Amino acid sequence: MIRTSKKQIISEKTSGFVLLYELFFNLCLPTLILIKGCTWLGLSPKCGVILAMACPFSYGLLEWVKEGRFNWISFLGLISISVKGSIGLFEYSNQWLALNEALLPGVLGVTIFLLRLTKRPPFLTKILLNEQFCHVEKILTTLNQLGNFSKLMHKIYLYEWILAFLFFMSSFLNFALARYLVIHPAGSTEFNHELGLLTGWSFVIIAVPATVGLLLIVWQFFVHVQRFSQLSWNEILKT
Repeated sequence: MIRTSKKQIISEKTSGFVLLYELFFNLCLPTLILIKGCTWLGLSPKCGVILAMACPFSYGLLEWVKEGRFNWISFLGLISISVKGSIGLFEYSNQWLALNEALLPGVLGVTIFLLRLTKRPPFLTKILLNEQFCHVEKILTTLNQLGNFSKLMHKIYLYEWILAFLFFMSSFLNFALARYLVIHPAGSTEFNHELGLLTGWSFVIIAVPATVGLLLIVWQFFVHVQRFSQLSWNEILKT
């Protein structure tokens, strides 16, 4: 038992180190290149954007070649830097950057809002009550036997309204932050600097709180599944 415990501790430390390394290479390093690349490395604004985009792309490609698996952190980092960087490469108006930052969470918020207005079945049940990691048939049967299925659905509808609100807030904050931080024209050194600041601050102010909110919704979802079904966690989750 002691050996197993030590192995688990080492595994947790290793996975934590890997996660920090991936966040540094796919988010922090590209942000640092955008902010200080022109000053420290003497890069032109366009070269700085291209080098910043190359960080998550090369990391994800090496991960695919070596491990044969898709790296979501690299993918998200590449999308984030590429979408912002394309504004600088093609020298579009800064308004497009602000609109682009607000677009995705705004679309997600509107989609959830419309789904709730049409009173369709909640999508959270399809995503979270999945046969891959839940005993779905047993959970639904027990809920119906206890007469608690409608109570659970009521809670899920509430969580989806909260999720829509989180996306709307994220969209607004993304737009406001982009308009506040990015004021110089695309293609300039100052624009790259501001783009790096936008990437870093949007992660701290928007991405982290939104992720925490999403995790709380998922946690509360399963808490209410357990409460209304009166099943143990082993009976709910597949191990």
